[in-house]
This record gives sequence, C-alpha cells and structure tokens, in this order.
Amino acid sequence: MPRSPSWRRAAWPRCSPARTRRSPRRSSGSPSPVQSWVLLRAREIEIARRPDLSTRCTHARAGLEHEDPLLAESALRDLGAVPDEAMTV
Repeated sequence: MPRSPSWRRAAWPRCSPARTRRSPRRSSGSPSPVQSWVLLRAREIEIARRPDLSTRCTHARAGLEHEDPLLAESALRDLGAVPDEAMTV
C-alpha cells in the first residue's frame, strides 16, 4: 500500500476521529504554513549550495541600490529569477 499524502488523509479519520474534527480543512491548492516554510528554506539551501546562483544573488542584491535605474531594474529581475532557477533542478 503506497504511503502518499492522499493515503494518510484517508487513514487519519480512522486513527484519530476526534482530532480530525478539530483540524481545519485546507483547500487543495494552497500550501500550509509549514509547507511554505519548507519550500522557502529549500530555495535558500539550493541557492547557497550552487556557487553560480549564490554569486548571481549576491551581485543582484548589490545592484539594487545602483544609481542607474536600468541596472537596478535588471538586478531586481535577476534577484527574482534566482529562486525560480534554484527550484528547477
């Protein structure tokens, strides 16, 4: 029998019915706060683990305060792209 999240959700009411009534229902599309925290930390770890992403992130942060607005905007776009690249491994 597979141990997937759907399997656990189906088994939980049988194991602890009182606790199931107390726990709020979540919509299937939104992650829980814990899942969000884990995803955020996974991105940070992946950026720190990969030297290319770490260097890009450092340069982008330094470029945010640049006098030239075009360079600052480019740094902002790069800072947004680094976490996305970290998660597409």
